[in-house]
Amino acid sequence: MSVDPAEKGVILIVDDTSTNLEVLFDFLVNSGFKVLVAEDGESAIQKVEYASPDLILLDVLMPGMDGFETCRRLKANESTKDISVIFMTALSETVHKVRGLHLGAVDYVTKPLQHAEVLARINIHLSLRKLTKKLQEQNLLLEQEIQERKRVELALSQAKDELELRVIERTAELISSNQQLQLELDNRQMVERMKDEFVAVISHELRTPLTSIHGSLGMLAGGLVESTSERGKRLLEIAVDSTERLVRLTNDILDIKRIESGEVRLAKQICNAADLITEAVDLMQSMAEKAGVVIEVSTISLQLWADPDRIIQTLTNLLSNAIKFSPQGNSIWLTAQRQGEQVLFQVRDRGRGIPADQLETIFERFQQVDASDSRNNEGTGLGLAICRSILQQHAGRIWVESTLGEGSAFYFTLPISKIELIYSTSKNRGGGSNHGNQTHSGD
Repeated sequence: MSVDPAEKGVILIVDDTSTNLEVLFDFLVNSGFKVLVAEDGESAIQKVEYASPDLILLDVLMPGMDGFETCRRLKANESTKDISVIFMTALSETVHKVRGLHLGAVDYVTKPLQHAEVLARINIHLSLRKLTKKLQEQNLLLEQEIQERKRVELALSQAKDELELRVIERTAELISSNQQLQLELDNRQMVERMKDEFVAVISHELRTPLTSIHGSLGMLAGGLVESTSERGKRLLEIAVDSTERLVRLTNDILDIKRIESGEVRLAKQICNAADLITEAVDLMQSMAEKAGVVIEVSTISLQLWADPDRIIQTLTNLLSNAIKFSPQGNSIWLTAQRQGEQVLFQVRDRGRGIPADQLETIFERFQQVDASDSRNNEGTGLGLAICRSILQQHAGRIWVESTLGEGSAFYFTLPISKIELIYSTSKNRGGGSNHGNQTHSGD
C-alpha cells in the first residue's frame, strides 16, 4: 500500500541554483516527501502562503532578498511563523549561523550538502513539528475542556452561593425567632426568679423590720405607750428606721434586677476620675463625721468613659461599708491610680476584716460577713452585688483583699477613655504630661 507523500511531509526548497534544486528535489522525492521549489525569496514567500509546507530548506546567499530576510519575513507573519526553517549555507563563520538561529531557524546544513545529514535533520524537525502540532491540538482541547469546566463550576458555584444565601437567610430567620422565644422565656424565668427571691427576702430579711414596725405601731395604737413620751418617740424612730431599711432593700432589689436584665441603659460619657471621687466623698462626708471616721483621699486626673452616676453609686457603696465597719476615730482610704489602660480604684479600711472563705461570696446577693450585719449595720446584702453588676457593664472588675483583725481593701478597675489614651501617648512622646495625683483628707 503506497503512502501519500504529503502525509510524510511537504518540503519547500528555496535555492537560486538550478542544479542544487534538481539534485535535492530528486533526493527528497525518492525519500518519500512531497517537494515544492522556489528560486528566490519573493516566490518562496508567495508559495508558503498557499502551500503551507511543513519544512523549508532555505539558501542563505541569493540575489535580491537573501535567506536571512526571507526567514525574517516568514517569522514575522502569524500564519507562517511556526514553519520550521533549515538554512543551507556555504558560510562557515559562527556569526552567520548564530544570526540565522536568532532569526528563527531551527537548524542549518553546510554546503556542499551531505544527503544523509540533510535527511536526518529533516526527519528530526518534521517529527518535532508533528509532536508540537499534536501538543498544540491537545493543549487547545485541554483549554476548551478547562473553559467548559470553569463554566460548569461557575454555574455550580452560583447555584451553591444562592442556596447558601437562602440557607443563611432562613437560618437567620430561625435564629431570630429562637432568640425572640428565648428572650421571652428568659424574661418569664427572670420574673419567676424575682418572685421567688422576693418571697425569700420577705420570709428571711423583712421579717425583723416588719416585726419592729408592727410592734412599735401596735403599742402606740393600743395606748400602751404615749406617743409624746420618750419611749413613744423611740418606738416611732424604730418604725421609721425599719421602714427606711425596707425601702432601701426594695430599691436595691429592683436596681440590681434592672441592671442585670439590661433595662437600665448606662449613660456613658467622658468623665474625670478625680471628679467622681470628689463627689462620692462629698456625699459620704456626713455619714463619716457621724461615725467619727476620717476619709483620706488620693486622686488622679484621668478621663474615663463611664456612667458617672453608677460609678459614684459604686464608690458610695464601698465607702458606706468601710465607714460602717471602721472603729470610731479611725481613717478609711480612697485612692485611684493608673495601671496601663485602666484606672485602679481602692477603698481600704481598718475594720474587722473578712474570712478568706467569704472573699468571693460577699459579691453575691444577700451575702454578708455574718448574720448580724444587715441589722446591726443597716445593710441589705445587695450593695456589693450591685457594684459588681455595674462594673461588669463597664468592662471592669471588682475584688477584695482582707486580713481578719486588720481590715479590708476593695479594688475595682475601669478602662481609660480612648481620647485619654491618645492624649497620654502624644504627651509622653512630647516629654511630659499634665496629669497628676492629688492627696487630701475629707473635711
